[in-house]
Amino acid sequence: MAGFFTLIYLLFFLETACYLLVGSRINETVMTIAMQTNLQEAGEFAGTYLISWQNLVILIVGGALFPVLMRWVMTTKLDGLFKSFVHRAIATVVILAGFIFPFIPLTWTSHGYNTVAGLYHSMQFVEESHSDIDRIIMQMDSIRMVRQPEKTEAPVIVLVIGESFNKYHSPLYGYGLPTTPRLCAEKRLVAFDHAYSPVCFTHSAMRYIFSLKSCDNHQADDPLQYVLFPAIFKQAGYQVGYFDNQFTQLKVEFRDFTCGYFMSPPRISNRCFDVRNDFITPYDGTFIERCQNMFLKEKKSLNIIHLYGQHLDAKSRYPETFTYFKGADIPREDLNEEERQKVAEYDNAMRYNDMVLGMILDAFRQQDAVLVYLSDHGDNIYDGPGHRYGRLAGGLTDEESKRNIREIPLMVWCSERFVTKRPVVYKHIQQQAHQTVCLDDVAHLLFDLGGITCNYSEPSRSVLNTGYHPHQIAIE
Repeated sequence: MAGFFTLIYLLFFLETACYLLVGSRINETVMTIAMQTNLQEAGEFAGTYLISWQNLVILIVGGALFPVLMRWVMTTKLDGLFKSFVHRAIATVVILAGFIFPFIPLTWTSHGYNTVAGLYHSMQFVEESHSDIDRIIMQMDSIRMVRQPEKTEAPVIVLVIGESFNKYHSPLYGYGLPTTPRLCAEKRLVAFDHAYSPVCFTHSAMRYIFSLKSCDNHQADDPLQYVLFPAIFKQAGYQVGYFDNQFTQLKVEFRDFTCGYFMSPPRISNRCFDVRNDFITPYDGTFIERCQNMFLKEKKSLNIIHLYGQHLDAKSRYPETFTYFKGADIPREDLNEEERQKVAEYDNAMRYNDMVLGMILDAFRQQDAVLVYLSDHGDNIYDGPGHRYGRLAGGLTDEESKRNIREIPLMVWCSERFVTKRPVVYKHIQQQAHQTVCLDDVAHLLFDLGGITCNYSEPSRSVLNTGYHPHQIAIE
């Protein structure tokens, strides 16, 4: 009895904390995020969301209440409590509901799953999401090339995927503090005004970036969700390198819950990549330094780089010696001292990320190269009436979330040799900078830059194509 009561109490406490902290009940998203995290991220999450006097009070009250309730349960005469027919009937309904209700689809209510049902459906979701490995392999084996460039004509392509980049904290998008001096000094950098992410978590964004699925296609079994664009580049004769400072390839076929789980199985990885890193470092700068000799710089090469970026806790994203801004530098009278310090730490992470991007640009500056940078999503940094910091796990469709989380930076940089060889392409990139672009279409942009056409190409989804047609951005 004591064990059963403890389990129920812990589940109640867990769900309540989850709802208060991240705005969501225990569901597939929350459970997937929990399984995809590591000890470093877990510690940063606790530091960002849990360590406050309000949460400490909740923890103390919950901890004090538990032994009181437990004592009541252990000393209550249950046979006396359930003497009446009404009490026995209620107990029977509760017991039946506890065992049956979790397995009934709750399509008739808008309140979502209860705690136990949420856990059940979360595990079911993970099982199903990992069962698509064979489908991915089957779809990639069906790729057929229509057009591919000769090696002498193909550029070096670099895709850099950032993390938690609030574009309104960069002067490129109107911010008043010098958080991105390196990017602002680049003469051949084009910043797109209206780029969006349909999701607010990395694991979903990575699937949209790497597959050809469009967020406005609600077909449950859309085959494009199983087609990974690096496999298309590899079949077109490109050398493909993948450098990820958040997760390395795990030598497993199934139980990998990282953001790149669908790329980890060797059967998939070998079809997509020629080079991968087997290390991560605490800071992106040291990671890029270690990857310098691994980058592919020959013509007809594709380098994909996934950074830690400005992932909260922001002060963990840069060395202490790199501190540039302090709380007193933040001109925000609406914030208290602690909040201004958090903004300063985020802006320091922005400036460090700017330095890292500068290192990557320098690595390819002498090549015939083009680089595309985008972030998986943004973050709230107290920029709005809701006074929010970080992200909630619920559906964020309010204007504040759309601006700070859904709007993302998208930049295209061209080396001097690239522009000299392809002046028309560079001019077209500049002309398209005001188009609306979704994160899920980046693969088609890369196809055009790489001179690739295959049986899965959709010219209308490439912002560089004359027939480009922006699709509806369906927020998840």
